Amino acid sequence: MTMLNQEFVVYRNSVGNVVVFLDQCLHRGAALSLGRVENNCIRCPCSRNQQPS
Repeated sequence: MTMLNQEFVVYRNSVGNVVVFLDQCLHRGAALSLGRVENNCIRCPCSRNQQPS
């Protein structure tokens, strides 16, 4: 999702809350939107770090 010239990744956690992050891994700069949701976190496709919801 793009808003104000920023890319965001949006998903719902297990209780249905909407979670929004900048679409960039803090460690590697990879697009989090290319990762996957695991245990209510989004996992970076490159570094495998998780961003908790």
